[in-house]
Amino acid sequence: MRTKPLYWWFINDIGPAADSYHHAPPLAMRINNWKVLTDYTKNTVELYDLAADPFETNNLAGSQSALANSMADQ
Repeated sequence: MRTKPLYWWFINDIGPAADSYHHAPPLAMRINNWKVLTDYTKNTVELYDLAADPFETNNLAGSQSALANSMADQ
């Protein structure tokens, strides 16, 4: 199992968002089962438990705000 966080960024350059399409924030980090997504200003933070929610449908940033913000700060 990986012991260090995994970081990556990506560019959402496919054009304006359609109502049914979710444009994810461009910065991501994964630690164990947790994945956080954020933008450069940290105005948007999304947190997912990939073991329980592999399709990332349940954003836990509100209920797990301390973990989400801690991960986004890294």
